[in-house]
Amino acid sequence: MNDRDTSAIDFGAAFILGALFGAGIIMLVTPRPRRKTAKDVRKRVNKQGKRLKKDARKHLDEASQLAREAGEEWLGEAEDRFGTLSEELSAVVEDGMRSIRKTVAEELHDMERRLTKKRKRKLFH
Repeated sequence: MNDRDTSAIDFGAAFILGALFGAGIIMLVTPRPRRKTAKDVRKRVNKQGKRLKKDARKHLDEASQLAREAGEEWLGEAEDRFGTLSEELSAVVEDGMRSIRKTVAEELHDMERRLTKKRKRKLFH
């Protein structure tokens, strides 16, 4: 084969490939009937909507689980703190009651001592 035949074959092959490529482009950009286009758009929108709904449900479930776990953790911490505060408050109240009892007992003892002194003075006067 000579150069001229090879060039003709190359040109023919390029022409056929170009024609096929052009036909493909034309098929992609050629307007379709309105009903067909609307139907395709509706299918795509519904498909995307279902996928988005599924994804949203998945993320909502994950967020719900995280919130539940955080709530349980916070509740546990609150119960621990409340228990500690309750114990501390009970100890403070008990200390206060002991102090009051001691003070009342001391005052009663002091009053009895003073009354006894007064009685003794009256007896001897």
